Amino acid sequence: MNLNYDPCISPIEIEENALSVNDYNAQYAYRKHARFWLNGDYKESVKNSRSKKTNGSSLSADISATYKDAISRDDIEESEALYQVQKLPQNGMQIHSEYTMYGHFFFIHKLFSGVEKIRFF
Repeated sequence: MNLNYDPCISPIEIEENALSVNDYNAQYAYRKHARFWLNGDYKESVKNSRSKKTNGSSLSADISATYKDAISRDDIEESEALYQVQKLPQNGMQIHSEYTMYGHFFFIHKLFSGVEKIRFF
């Protein structure tokens, strides 16, 4: 198991540095601290999830809303959405899931170093 959390990072230092290097104005892929959930990213995610939340009228309506949400994202592969009932950790920092997954594949690569071929489904 790989957690999307780094207990060794100071959220205050990262947030201050992100502001000083203008991370919020850069596209995610070009940010210095792209792997971390910054406060502004969290607030934006909560705002977006609140505006896209369905009223739970039916299962098919919820499924349709989920598909609409996926195709409306700038990056369809980005699946994380934080809601108001969730919050960022006070100690350490939460890592975006795609970075955790990427690191996990490096770990798997090391575990299966002698294997000729691996297929993921």
